[in-house]
Amino acid sequence: MNPVHPAIEREDFLAVLYTARPRPCNAIVALCGEDAEPRYQTAYEAFRLNIAPLILLSGGKHQPPRYVDAAHCYALLMGLGIAHDKIMVEGGSQNTREQAEAVVQIARQYSWQSIALVASAYHLPRAFLTFLAVLFEQALDDKIAIVPIVAGRALWDLAPGGMEPTRLALRDAEIWKIREYGDKGHVAGYRDGTDYLLEMQAAT
Repeated sequence: MNPVHPAIEREDFLAVLYTARPRPCNAIVALCGEDAEPRYQTAYEAFRLNIAPLILLSGGKHQPPRYVDAAHCYALLMGLGIAHDKIMVEGGSQNTREQAEAVVQIARQYSWQSIALVASAYHLPRAFLTFLAVLFEQALDDKIAIVPIVAGRALWDLAPGGMEPTRLALRDAEIWKIREYGDKGHVAGYRDGTDYLLEMQAAT
């Protein structure tokens, strides 16, 4: 059997990731920080659609307008009418890896079986594979399903916070980060991501 070219593995993963069906979860996780506005707004919309009864905002980096932390997104969600007891804040993480570790710890603390992970389209592949790597490292019996959700209103030809570079350029940078962090074992492989998503889809 001939090995699959890495570019094909990546395209397979992206196809499955971006077409994953939404499903009820224990919590909606919005990755704040860079491009936080469309992410918390998408989390709000998912909450209104009863995807989950709770929103967890994750991220402590705050350098507006490009980076908006979880605490500020909390206030914005409150302004949209979501009750304070329906929102959790994780404000200690400074990067995607720390967000994954913190969120998985919270999920295990509350015995969540599933989370809806909201990130911008350019960032969702690396974010998802980072969360998957953290789950693989812990290798515990209690499985947590990660359901990917693409943040809406995040146009490719524009940039987070109206600054450069565009999301399309950031997508190219993310591809290199997946390769770099993959070499360090900080993200799961594309094939791992595809297999995980297909297995989760078959189970629903």
